[in-house]
Amino acid sequence: MKAFLLQKDRDFELKSELPWNEPALSQDLELDTLFYAMAGGDRFLFEVAKAAIVSSLSNDLDTILYRQKVLKDGLRHPSIIRELYAIAVEGVESEKKGYWGLLAKYPVGILNRSLELLRLQIPILARLRQVAEDQANKFESEGFKTLFAMLSRELSAEYFASIQDHLNRLKFRDGALISAELGKGNKGPIMYFAGRSGKVGLSGCSRRQSRSTATIFILETTPGLEH
Repeated sequence: MKAFLLQKDRDFELKSELPWNEPALSQDLELDTLFYAMAGGDRFLFEVAKAAIVSSLSNDLDTILYRQKVLKDGLRHPSIIRELYAIAVEGVESEKKGYWGLLAKYPVGILNRSLELLRLQIPILARLRQVAEDQANKFESEGFKTLFAMLSRELSAEYFASIQDHLNRLKFRDGALISAELGKGNKGPIMYFAGRSGKVGLSGCSRRQSRSTATIFILETTPGLEH
């Protein structure tokens, strides 16, 4: 999901290459002092401010006007902007919650941790959508209108229902069938995963319908990574 608040037609590239004279320019003008003040102690915002300002000389007039309108909205509604950012930070920080210890190295631990992280994200995404629906009419810039429209569209009721459906299926209450073909050195280059209900899906895997009610997913491992 891209915000498109700094560019109309593409997302802002935080890791883009800075101008060759950036170190000297920042030192001469003491720009880091400005960036720290803008960021308020947030390292991520510091990097965004630095990349956006130092590379701004290449911006065309349309980009400048686009950003000024977004900024104008932000200055009018600072509390809403802070709320949106806080929700986004909470979503990122939620991944650090929970401790699985040795189980994190095994399939059951990886699955359970992934499901727990997804469960943690659901209420956060729901709050993000709610803010978009409640506050969208207060903003006038194309950037924020596009952002709020995207949040309402992509975080729809159907989307949340789909997530909940996947969570229920991935509990594997009916069990799951897993087997492998032996390759050179008795390694398993191809593994088969079959959901008993015939409805469990795995993205990026080829699929084969068996004669029973199971749907079989074929996973090909990367050479050298079988262990």
